[in-house]
Amino acid sequence: MFPEFVADSIGWRGMSDQRVALVVGGARGIGAATSDAFVASDHSVAIADLDRRASTELAERLDPSGRRVLGLGVDVTDRESVDTMIADVVTRFGRLDALVDCAGIIDPHPSADVTDEAWHRMLAVHLDGTFRCARAAFPALAASGGGTIVNIASIAAHVGLPGRLSYTAAKGAIEAMTRTLAVEWAPAGIRVNAVAPGYTSTELVQQAIGTGRLDIDELVSRVPLRRLAAPSEIASVILFLSTSASSFITGQSIVADGGLIINASW
Repeated sequence: MFPEFVADSIGWRGMSDQRVALVVGGARGIGAATSDAFVASDHSVAIADLDRRASTELAERLDPSGRRVLGLGVDVTDRESVDTMIADVVTRFGRLDALVDCAGIIDPHPSADVTDEAWHRMLAVHLDGTFRCARAAFPALAASGGGTIVNIASIAAHVGLPGRLSYTAAKGAIEAMTRTLAVEWAPAGIRVNAVAPGYTSTELVQQAIGTGRLDIDELVSRVPLRRLAAPSEIASVILFLSTSASSFITGQSIVADGGLIINASW
């Protein structure tokens, strides 16, 4: 579970019973850790995922009473599905204060072999999905008196990552979109930021290590902190950007990578 000291340190434990957070792609990995973080900080939480069964099961584990956590299904490539998700959250909880979009896929290929279909699929999930969720959430966030959006970027937005052309393009565009939305929606009291994680010990990364697609020793040797991130460490940054602890921060992309992209020790 999410460490209690983090929730205590940012001043939200016992103070935010009425605040509502929506975590898209919230059933696994960083999304699941983020859902856990919001629950530990006394938010009501909607967990939305393409795998509705997984989101429902996580909701039941985090809140067996079923009062504060809701599991939903969503396809971020479909506008109607996204709009329905937002409506379901507002119907259930009466408001929306924080949106986090963790939905994503991986599909590495040499750039010369990327098909139009694969290119558009990657952008449809990462870039278009992030936009759809933000657009749909805007009225509810504004109605709550101003809320927060945290988009998930990546260190791939800052470095050249062979074999991940469409992914890096999408993540770079998400950071650009974050800045524009932050400026445009500030008058509505909405803060928009992004988190750019480095390599994190999620199920997908562990599978890549197990199959040899990632060399863990080589990877860790390039990280100054000499380890991967735990999902809860990325979630703590997301939670910070979703609370009043970061009330004067907007339009930023916070890199959480153990120092990987600034390491020029070679």
